Amino acid sequence: MPVMPVCGLVPRLLRLRAMFGGAAARSLRELAVTLTGMQDAMREAAQARQENGLPSVPVRVITAGRRPWMPKAHLEHLTADHRALAGRSSNGKVMVAERASHQIPYEQPEIIVQAVDEVLGLPPERGKT
Repeated sequence: MPVMPVCGLVPRLLRLRAMFGGAAARSLRELAVTLTGMQDAMREAAQARQENGLPSVPVRVITAGRRPWMPKAHLEHLTADHRALAGRSSNGKVMVAERASHQIPYEQPEIIVQAVDEVLGLPPERGKT
């Protein structure tokens, strides 16, 4: 019997667990889908990092502060990839949406506004009415 890599086994186990239902079933299915495509995404990101061509423009990489469980190697790659992407610009910055998971625009929209304001060179919003 061939040995299945962990990145292939974990999504299958999550889908199997989701079949039993419960409050977390949907989240488990979504995580399984995410992990299934992670290897391809990691390869694509590494290739994109190696290519030149990013103009000297402000870059804001907004990343989730609340992440689902994932293998340590995936988490480290994701973090390094975000830093590398922001680092490709002399005016790059990683911003962490501490209260958000994958749906940052819905869960913490103010960080999107902050990033746009920074890129446009607008002063930070103070004391909204």
